[in-house]
Amino acid sequence: MPQFAPSPAAGAALLALMVAITACEQPAPTSTLDTPSPHVALAQSARTDGAFVFHGRVPGALLMIDFDRERTLIVGHTVAQLADICTTGVPPEEVTEHDVFAPNGVLHLLVRAEALPAVVWSVLSFDPCGELQGVTPLAEGVAHAVYTDNDYFDSNKGAGSFGLTAQGRLTETATGRPVKLDAKFRNVFLPDGTIKLPVIDIILR
Repeated sequence: MPQFAPSPAAGAALLALMVAITACEQPAPTSTLDTPSPHVALAQSARTDGAFVFHGRVPGALLMIDFDRERTLIVGHTVAQLADICTTGVPPEEVTEHDVFAPNGVLHLLVRAEALPAVVWSVLSFDPCGELQGVTPLAEGVAHAVYTDNDYFDSNKGAGSFGLTAQGRLTETATGRPVKLDAKFRNVFLPDGTIKLPVIDIILR
């Protein structure tokens, strides 16, 4: 899923989405550092009808795992950039973040990656710095991705749903063949405690 202490909303989103990229050399996912990021400082925040709204561009990347196909997808950097990220803890690209703190305490997150580098590995990993450096990717290219979470803090004020979708054009490393990326993940928690069977797919075709 951070290297600053912005608004709680901004911090929560980045901690959730950047931990797999920056945790190698950075603090634990629940911690922040004291130096505000200039990117976040330039972002916009406001109160609207009792809700706190944060909107801006921040350094970040999105990670997804497909357990059945044993694949890891990252949208936000190239294979060549991974070593630098793991050393500095700073993703080279920016994502657009939109957070809404509702008056009832529910935090809604939306993070969008527009036409950023994308990499798929034939390896399952929540620790790219420790497990993916030096590993030849299955495919690389460019993709768009969107992450949403309707109740980040799991306030139990209704059904909770979070997930990621990504589409793009990649090139297979082994063959040079162009392929289409279609990835989706969605998890739903119902108020009665029921968890719907999640949808998890990282498909290249």
